Amino acid sequence: MCIRDSPIHTNHELSLMFGDRQYSIPESQSHLTPNQQAVLSNVDKLVQAFKQKSHIQVKEISSIVGYSLITKLEVILDEIANSSKSTNFHLEDRCTICLDEFYPDKNSISYDDVLAELTEVQDSDVVRINHCEFGHFFHLGCLKEYVKDTSFIKCPVCYRIYGICVGDQPEGCLLYTSDAADDLLCVDLGGRRIIKKK
Repeated sequence: MCIRDSPIHTNHELSLMFGDRQYSIPESQSHLTPNQQAVLSNVDKLVQAFKQKSHIQVKEISSIVGYSLITKLEVILDEIANSSKSTNFHLEDRCTICLDEFYPDKNSISYDDVLAELTEVQDSDVVRINHCEFGHFFHLGCLKEYVKDTSFIKCPVCYRIYGICVGDQPEGCLLYTSDAADDLLCVDLGGRRIIKKK
């Protein structure tokens, strides 16, 4: 996770980066809600808390694929920046595993909510699989449950496989033959191939 150590001020904007996600906050802040102003006033403290939390990785998932956190801090920054391209994260989106909304209370997120979320790793944390082309988002707890008994992750959105995918083919072998014998132990696949159990 690459996070700039301190906010960068350029062209009358505050620029914050979280990995590959950049937020440009305009200098004029008269349109902000009190919650948004409180977050911006304490952004240095919140970024440090985010950096500490992002270093704590869930081994079951990180040993298979890299992931990054999307927190309430970024939800607020995205609203302030009013940029739909900054995260590819749409607040109405749901986790495709459990189908729950990520942040149903997005309009009432307070500074205290942001700070509380950054203090510990929780199953309700929203994560993005790093190598999915468009960035697919899930609850951390859902991904933990998904990989509980496997050594791979198959993204439920794009079906990309991470890790070593082991099938569930039973032991034994199948013999493929073009012999059109009428053996009862064979399966006819349209007259093209017969599958016989050995």
